Amino acid sequence: MLRALGETEISGVATTIPADLAILSHPDFIESRHSTNWVEERLDPASFGSPTPAGDGPAIGDEARSGCYAT
Repeated sequence: MLRALGETEISGVATTIPADLAILSHPDFIESRHSTNWVEERLDPASFGSPTPAGDGPAIGDEARSGCYAT
């Protein structure tokens, strides 16, 4: 799933891919230590970044792979 999301290139519209990558790659999520309010408590949505159109810089999702979650 992480690989597929990381390789996805979408331009022209915003997606939830950066947030999806941040959630799926977070240690709490990987180790099943999350709850229904986990996203609000542990993640910093501002760190997800904005989608970048293909060819104009980093691919969508690079922000999440760099560890953009709150600690």
